[in-house]
Amino acid sequence: MQNKALKWLAGGIVGFGLVAGSAYANDDDIAESAALPRNTLTVRMDKLKHSFDFVDGLQGWETGFADYPNGEESFYQLTAMHARLPAPHNNKFGIYLSGNNHSDDLFMYARRPLGGLHPLTYYNVTIDVNLLANVATGCYGIGGAPGEAVAVKVGATSFAPADAVYLDGWIRFLADKGNQMNSGANAVVVGNLAGAGKCTATNPFSMRVLNNRAKPIKVRTDQYGALTIFVGTDSGFEGTSSYYISKVRVTARKALDQ
Repeated sequence: MQNKALKWLAGGIVGFGLVAGSAYANDDDIAESAALPRNTLTVRMDKLKHSFDFVDGLQGWETGFADYPNGEESFYQLTAMHARLPAPHNNKFGIYLSGNNHSDDLFMYARRPLGGLHPLTYYNVTIDVNLLANVATGCYGIGGAPGEAVAVKVGATSFAPADAVYLDGWIRFLADKGNQMNSGANAVVVGNLAGAGKCTATNPFSMRVLNNRAKPIKVRTDQYGALTIFVGTDSGFEGTSSYYISKVRVTARKALDQ
């Protein structure tokens, strides 16, 4: 089953509402503002920690694709869904993303809003992501290696970065994620898809554990005390990339320098 994101990509910018997610794990955390009416929320967080394991669904995350021609979703074989992880992790679930990078620049991602923070305030955001892929290190690929040429990025913005159809007819991501192996103002490269195994189609899926703790993203919340985080891949490999996002952990700390 394909995610509904594929249906609205060709329609331009899409509204992205706040959705309540899983419970916090630590005592110093509170429920997100997404779970409360904006006019009744009186407590704001200096520090927020949240973890998503996707065991009971997408937990408020949405998926998307960018950097490809509008209307070419089928040709690019774009697929996104909530799915059971491959063995030996098949007792868990995650977000499955897959696409054939005919443009040599395909961006595939999942995003989610977070609330409960101080409005119009800068936060330092770190994101840990567990990702499963079946691409080995040192393999040959057109345009670049199927592992090393596919950058994994995490990002945060003060707005919900939608996809838009530009005048040239291409779908673009409305945030500065950087290009391929380069970071941008709103995103940091934390690694790539390369892992263990052999350069075969039957190479088993293995875990990559990546984060931007060494380079937090500084982002300003919106007027409601919300921001949006995203996790994805920016590909320079002209072939199909498929992977599972199995867990995401986010920490937002109020910046000392405002």
